[in-house]
Amino acid sequence: MEEYYQKGMCPKKMQLKEKITNSFEEISSVNCDSFYRKMLPYLIKCERHEIIND
Repeated sequence: MEEYYQKGMCPKKMQLKEKITNSFEEISSVNCDSFYRKMLPYLIKCERHEIIND
């Protein structure tokens, strides 16, 4: 199931929201900086209401 979400395929909106929430809870302080650096471009696009096609 993990691989299913990694490919960007999610059959239901609630499942996607749940997966996003759970993923944030799994982030430790060790990998937080790396995660933030990778997510920053997406957060900026999201704030601007831009479409993310990556």
